Amino acid sequence: MKRIRSKIEKARSQGLFRTLEVQFNRFVPPWIFRYSKGDIYDLSIQKLKSLGAKTRPDDRLIVRCLGPDSDENARTALRKFTWNSVPIKTTCNDIGYAVYDADDPGKLLAGLWAAPESFLENNLGVRFEFTKEQAWLYCAFVHADARGRGVYKRLISFAAADLEGRGFSQLLGIVQPWNRISRMMHEKQSRGIVGRMAAVRIGSLIWVSSIGNVIVDRSLITNPEDRPATVRVGRDCWREVGAKPGNILGDWIGRARVAKPF
Repeated sequence: MKRIRSKIEKARSQGLFRTLEVQFNRFVPPWIFRYSKGDIYDLSIQKLKSLGAKTRPDDRLIVRCLGPDSDENARTALRKFTWNSVPIKTTCNDIGYAVYDADDPGKLLAGLWAAPESFLENNLGVRFEFTKEQAWLYCAFVHADARGRGVYKRLISFAAADLEGRGFSQLLGIVQPWNRISRMMHEKQSRGIVGRMAAVRIGSLIWVSSIGNVIVDRSLITNPEDRPATVRVGRDCWREVGAKPGNILGDWIGRARVAKPF
């Protein structure tokens, strides 16, 4: 009964659509059907760094950066821990951040990835390409046993400071409107919403579209593995945080903007 109650509480906190999405994606292969829609947030580096000051200095946490030159076994363990289902080649040059338990240094408590050049969303047939000032945050995960200890605050503040030190001035992340917990966190720590994009995959056919300052080079993809669509994100905000995210299909249909090929 305790386990069932825990799952019910988790579903309530995540939201109905987020819970259904997780279960659907777990059992239905991406080559059959996928749908995704998300707002792209311009995260405030200063706000993210300030979260570290709100954690206890004696929290018994170890935060590490696992860059491309780090131990590959540690990077592989972080990939598995964060449920990174994208191809390994996507994270070859990406920067990983991990939180370990000081009392058990081999135990991962939380993880996060940052893509500095490009990010391939293989299941949806799109490749994000970034400028040298942009970094893409993805696959953040905190173990259930570590929640409520300020672990994510330590993780994201450490990552933001490290990325700033590497020369990145714009940190980006995408959140689906029905992922309530993640949306609330991003709204608090962002400067605004840069744009919105959506994609529907049925078999090998994918339809991609965007609005705001998010540009996709073509809307119809017929060969996603060999020729994904290219997506670029601007620096200017499209909407203030707190704007209504829209329903599942929402304002995507009928108001989508597709740019000419680059």
